[in-house]
Amino acid sequence: MRRFSRLQWMTILTFSVLSVIAGPAEPPAQGPPSPIEGILDRLAFRSIGPATMGGRIDDLAVLEKRPSTFYVGAATGGLWKTVNNGTTNGSCRSWLLLQF
Repeated sequence: MRRFSRLQWMTILTFSVLSVIAGPAEPPAQGPPSPIEGILDRLAFRSIGPATMGGRIDDLAVLEKRPSTFYVGAATGGLWKTVNNGTTNGSCRSWLLLQF
């Protein structure tokens, strides 16, 4: 187990005392409401798909003869195909397994 030096203990004690003395921060002063706040209040949350780091798209390939059919490659290694402009899609995993 690691032991703290005297300097480290003094630093911890100093910051602890200062945080107690300072007390909670005051909330910011409220100004006049922004005109956009009323607009944003009327909006409802809805899920629009993956928005995390796993949702990154690396590549997009569109067939020239059929522009409604395209392939999408993801950063995580997934490959999907759509034949209706992205309304629905399917994984190309079984096709990829046959290729290797």
